[in-house]
Amino acid sequence: MLGALGADVLRIDLPGRPELKLHQYDGLLAKRSPLLDLADPHLQELLARADVVVTGYRPGALDRFGLSPNMMADRHPGLVVVTLSAWGSTPGFAERRDSLSAAASTHSSKPPRESPSPTGTPARCPANCSTTPRAISSQPPPWKASPASAQAGGTHIAHLSLTATAEDLLRRARVADSDVDPAPYLIDLDPHVTAVAPPGRLGSQPRRWPGPPARYGRDTPTWLPARAWL
Repeated sequence: MLGALGADVLRIDLPGRPELKLHQYDGLLAKRSPLLDLADPHLQELLARADVVVTGYRPGALDRFGLSPNMMADRHPGLVVVTLSAWGSTPGFAERRDSLSAAASTHSSKPPRESPSPTGTPARCPANCSTTPRAISSQPPPWKASPASAQAGGTHIAHLSLTATAEDLLRRARVADSDVDPAPYLIDLDPHVTAVAPPGRLGSQPRRWPGPPARYGRDTPTWLPARAWL
């Protein structure tokens, strides 16, 4: 979503851990893809020039690399830091992994557009029902917090969780409509990739993806000049 607003987004992954092809299409849209060890000093150089940092690890998992929200705030004042984990920071849950968060929120016990199964048999969640909505609706939005951080100083930190997002979605009314034509929402990014257009508008223009998804691990870990990205 930040990429659709014109930001240069680096998704940093560790070397030696290949990504599934389907996840490359889904997770590298509007991003560039460098590989970098978290202990590499060059990472701190990237952070020094960053406006927003988003992490997707369990609380405490990045502390040994000097990448906890407070550590980044002390070393790089003015950052907007967003942490997204499965369970949030509640003691007793924060240390758990993501595997069962959909089940705990009952997402995986509800077939799509249906009430809970009468037999109570869990069903596989048909879509990424927590991560994507949380990325779109994160509060405070990073694109609003960044100018505030630059003007007022200090670091804005937001802790978000997938289970809290799932609970929020389940409280909302769900409307089943299988007759919606998806064609107006789809755009061709290249001869092989069709994607859902990003929601909303930027001024008078609809938001757009800057191009097809990046190729995993092929980019250099450096920021591009704004004009080159836009």
